[in-house]
Amino acid sequence: MELTLDSDQRELQHSARRFVTDHPEGEWSRLAELGWLGLAIPEGHGGAGASRSDMAVIFEELGRAAVPGPIFASAVLAVDVISALVPAWCDEMLPLIASGGARVAVIADGLLRPGSGPVLGDDGRWSGTVDVLAADDRCTHYLIVTDSHCALVDAAPVSIDRFHGFVPEAITATFTSAPARTQSIDASAARAAILRATPILCAYQVGSCQAVFEMSVAYSGERMQFGKPIGTFQRVQDHIIDLVNVTESARWATNHAVWRTDAADASAHDIATAVHVAKSVTATS
Repeated sequence: MELTLDSDQRELQHSARRFVTDHPEGEWSRLAELGWLGLAIPEGHGGAGASRSDMAVIFEELGRAAVPGPIFASAVLAVDVISALVPAWCDEMLPLIASGGARVAVIADGLLRPGSGPVLGDDGRWSGTVDVLAADDRCTHYLIVTDSHCALVDAAPVSIDRFHGFVPEAITATFTSAPARTQSIDASAARAAILRATPILCAYQVGSCQAVFEMSVAYSGERMQFGKPIGTFQRVQDHIIDLVNVTESARWATNHAVWRTDAADASAHDIATAVHVAKSVTATS
């Protein structure tokens, strides 16, 4: 089991860090040119066919710079869900996602909390209002996942408002008899697909933890009190050590989960255990 970066991944990390420094808003067209929107997509569908470990390296840097937008939702989560649940959509949707032509937001409320989120009517159309995280008014599609169906909705007929809460990258979407391509699915397969994508989101959160640590260290060296930098005070040092501990715990738990999802011989139980640990550690970091 190798949980540290190899030389190629370190070069990938440096390249990603340079990109987010020069493009902090993560321009969608540039992400497509770099191939990052197709990391999870096989080469046969226009993607990079990257390993989960390589994907985690890039997403940690995206999180470190707090790059906004539905990058994880579109480039990882939507790809995993479509590939696992509706393979018939792959030939059309995966090349679109990889090229940046599709910007997909994922709504899984109906899977995680059955009965919530948009509801499928007898006429085959979807209705309801839902808050969508990591989404914006430039999304081209909504992928709805419930405990019984997966639907791909064109964004054009969906009305949206900015979400007035503490999450800046979120919208409130209202579906009013929205037409969609809808497929019956198995709920356990849907949960497995979401579980497979989750470590990459954890990597983004690890990057955010790293950024907080770096800002704290820098500030403790600049802020003066009693004629000294506050970083020389024992109690401040204790807090910074706590930041080191939680960040490294999150990183190692995430790396282990990523490694398990990459491993061909990993059982479903092993993957689920590793992912749930990573979720727990990163959520509390």
